Amino acid sequence: MKWYRAIALGALIASATVFAIGGSAATGDVPAPVNLEVVGVTEDSITIAWGPSPPGPFTFLGEPKKNTVLVGWGASDDSRSAVTYTVVKDGTQVATGVTQPQYLFSGINQKVKSFRICVTATNAKGQNSTQSCGSMTRIQ
Repeated sequence: MKWYRAIALGALIASATVFAIGGSAATGDVPAPVNLEVVGVTEDSITIAWGPSPPGPFTFLGEPKKNTVLVGWGASDDSRSAVTYTVVKDGTQVATGVTQPQYLFSGINQKVKSFRICVTATNAKGQNSTQSCGSMTRIQ
């Protein structure tokens, strides 16, 4: 009877949908600061600030509802303010003003084999990071 449970469990795991992630997010070297500007000057010092940094690597966070995929990414940093994110799927903007480094994509049914995601961070001054992109590919 135990082997039957093992086979059933194996079939369930094999039929589960998994997405693999490929992308061009930062991996290793720290990127050069973007939007660099002088924010203070005294007789003997100069204060500079920059931001926001590009979003980090993408992560498949699951399929919380039917026909959805939850994707996360490494949070962007900005030396002066919080950031929001703009999310693009397959070249079309799907969200802006996202406050958390994750997004729930809908309409991802079994016919969707892969899609491309790009995310840009924006700080309170309206300055944008460089765009980070990745591809989600269904593995069955």
